[in-house]
Amino acid sequence: MEERRILEVSVLARGLPKLDMFSRTNPFVVVFKSEGGGGVWKEVGRTETIADEQDPRFVEKFLVAFTLRNVRSIVLRFDFFSRTSKNTNDLSAHNFVGTVQCQLAELIETLDQGMALRLQTKQNRTEVAFGIIQGELFRQLENPRGIIFNAEFGRIFHVAGSRAYYEISRSIGPRRWALVHRSETIRLGKTSKFEHSVLDEQELTAGNQKHLRLEVFTAGRFQKNFDSQGSAVFRLEELMSATPGRIFKCVDRLDTRPAVSDRQVMLFDANQEGPAPRFNVRLQNF
Repeated sequence: MEERRILEVSVLARGLPKLDMFSRTNPFVVVFKSEGGGGVWKEVGRTETIADEQDPRFVEKFLVAFTLRNVRSIVLRFDFFSRTSKNTNDLSAHNFVGTVQCQLAELIETLDQGMALRLQTKQNRTEVAFGIIQGELFRQLENPRGIIFNAEFGRIFHVAGSRAYYEISRSIGPRRWALVHRSETIRLGKTSKFEHSVLDEQELTAGNQKHLRLEVFTAGRFQKNFDSQGSAVFRLEELMSATPGRIFKCVDRLDTRPAVSDRQVMLFDANQEGPAPRFNVRLQNF
């Protein structure tokens, strides 16, 4: 019997057009699959909606099964929409932005690079936008853990009115990352703690022991766009087995001032003595 394999597919985009000068682009993507050249499309799934974003990175992933025998007969289509209604089922209730297609075999052959495909938009539109499709071979874990992820800012970070969130991404190739978790946005000053997140080890890693990246974003009270304030790269096992007080260094610009806390971005145990670190993370598994 021929071996059945699974590809995890993720989607992002660059330069999605605003459909008119007064509206926002609230993108989501619907993924379809066709097999055997019959022109029949079956919906695979839909991403989450991201509000007011022209360069979206979607967390939602899609699993596509294949064998070496049928891989070249499978075609994927990615239809980009801008949400204009609470109706989640009727696609005609939303604005169509554009579409891209690729063969599953092509995506597998470009796992290290991904595929940047020019979006086919409505007629008479001059904007150039790209749908970027990435894939990673999926390996099912026998006993995936649930991981409780707690995060908070240290006291020295508090700027009243600032907003913040963090993202966790998985390495899927040289300088390429797939977004696997986006936290809620909190307003600093009222709180420094994020709601704890229960993350599935399978979703975090796709069964592969690759590096994860945690990146922190903030925006001032009157600032619309969020800026990256730094990131740290680690393996999940490295973080889970870290002894209390283990520090993971920031690799970007979490603190451009003199390093009063040695540019700490992540801390396994936030209850250490000494200067408060900028960003603390504590994990436990069940």
